Amino acid sequence: NDNIIKAVVGKTFTHIVEDPTKNVLIYLYPEGCEHCRGFTDNVLQKIAYEKQDMRDLRFCKLLISMNDIPGKFSPDTETIAFYPKNNKSNPVIFNGNMERDNIANWLNAQLK
Repeated sequence: NDNIIKAVVGKTFTHIVEDPTKNVLIYLYPEGCEHCRGFTDNVLQKIAYEKQDMRDLRFCKLLISMNDIPGKFSPDTETIAFYPKNNKSNPVIFNGNMERDNIANWLNAQLK
């Protein structure tokens, strides 16, 4: 399933990310970031596959430098944000090392 990570743009952000029935992990990345493409394909996709049975969890990606979205996100920096289904106005930002195990453990903590 190549669509396990949903691509979001400014116009679809509210509908997809702020859906009150879904917990959403979104990866925001700047244009021209070669590392970011590999991160999405290797790290994020693996976590998404591991969690694919969780019907209330959605994985998304957004090219931050090309889309205007709510929140204070830098257009020049990659960011992982978790939008809990019960509190869309307060996303939790991941601040650790961008390795699969670190992100997976952080996500598990957010889902408790």
